[in-house]
Amino acid sequence: MFLMNDGNKRKLTQFLLHEWQQDCSALMLLNRAEYFACDHQCFVLSSCDGKTTDSRSVPNLASSHEEAGTLLILHTIYSDQNIVTPDTDIIIRLPDTDVFLLMSAFCEHFTQSLYFDTGVRNKRIHTHANCL
Repeated sequence: MFLMNDGNKRKLTQFLLHEWQQDCSALMLLNRAEYFACDHQCFVLSSCDGKTTDSRSVPNLASSHEEAGTLLILHTIYSDQNIVTPDTDIIIRLPDTDVFLLMSAFCEHFTQSLYFDTGVRNKRIHTHANCL
């Protein structure tokens, strides 16, 4: 019930972002880049030393779209264009097929391997999207 209220979702997202931006999250973010969308902005959280947390705005991922599928496509394209480690797989976990159908139109343009992960619990399916 709590997450059915848009105001509650927004406040929870703001709270989580604020907490993860604290240095106490640095060890969890060590040598990682976690992207966090909140209030039409996007931040990348990371830590190089496990002691301090770096939080930077990512203007290219700022969006007013409410639809999660649209945001997922935007983030996937950005990831493909900005990944610095070669041969990195991009995995999109989907609960349904609408994003799968939209992404299938873009998959031939990706330079990294793109996989769709869908299903529930032990009935998950991993599909290599570049082969579609």
